[in-house]
Amino acid sequence: MKDISDEELLKFISENKDRLIQYMKAEGINLVDVTRKNVKEGVSKVNEAATNIKDDLEPEIETIRNNTKEFINAFTNEDVQRHLIRSGMEFMLAIGTILDAIPKPEFVSKACEKASDLKSNINKEYCANNEDCPKKAEKLKKIEID
Repeated sequence: MKDISDEELLKFISENKDRLIQYMKAEGINLVDVTRKNVKEGVSKVNEAATNIKDDLEPEIETIRNNTKEFINAFTNEDVQRHLIRSGMEFMLAIGTILDAIPKPEFVSKACEKASDLKSNINKEYCANNEDCPKKAEKLKKIEID
């Protein structure tokens, strides 16, 4: 191709303006059609890839859903809840008993005395929620009447 100067190019464009416009319109339409076709192909490939990924992951997603349900059901099970409450109450009672048994400074003793109401409430709640509570057994002792 021959090198042309800017002046020669401008002269050529002004002399062939109508033909260049026609050519650009035709090529522009072709360019739009090619671009549209490329975009449609690209979208189709993306959709196909997404469908393949979804199909590949579907069994795993179902497994995750089932495992999550089982995990939640395990913690919401009535027996598990009862044991968790009991163990929490037992732990609080154990801490209270330890605090009663250890030697402690005077300010700790005063704090423990103030907490005796809390301990009493814990004992009541423990008994209310524990069918094996020793205090319930004492109340339910059978009395022989002659």
